[in-house]
Amino acid sequence: MNCSACKRSLSAYNDGDLSPRESLLVSGHLAACAECSAYSSRLADVDAALANLSEIQPAAGFTAAVMSKIASLPAPERPRRSLWWLPALMLTEWLILAVLNAAHVLHWQRPLAVTAAFAADFSIAAQTLYRLASHFHIGVWAVAGTGAEIAILIPVAMAVRSYVARGGALRGARVS
Repeated sequence: MNCSACKRSLSAYNDGDLSPRESLLVSGHLAACAECSAYSSRLADVDAALANLSEIQPAAGFTAAVMSKIASLPAPERPRRSLWWLPALMLTEWLILAVLNAAHVLHWQRPLAVTAAFAADFSIAAQTLYRLASHFHIGVWAVAGTGAEIAILIPVAMAVRSYVARGGALRGARVS
């Protein structure tokens, strides 16, 4: 056993959670390696110190005091995102496309023809797939699967909406 594997196993070794074989490997390594033995001793000291800590009880009214201070804090301001430039960008793009088309730099007829041919081929394939699916009643399974997806996506969408409405904060107190 090497030192890194021994150090990873020390916590489980000290807790008695290792198998007899692994425990024997760790104890053999500790007997032969002074560095890992010292590390194990330091871990045991930390465990002993943590075991001797006393529990701290908050003062009466502590939670109420903290919550009132949180309530008095100003709400964080969200930066406003302005999209004033979006219509100008779209207009510029359309103008560039129009100029390229007028200058015969952009040849839109060929991609359109290829797309139309693909759509025609796909419709034949789709028709064949539809016949096959109806023969094996796959439509019922597709509807059930779609329903399951919707049933899963609605709570996810609601959780995301709630997350975004909170400003994206995962933690923090909310005073109602």
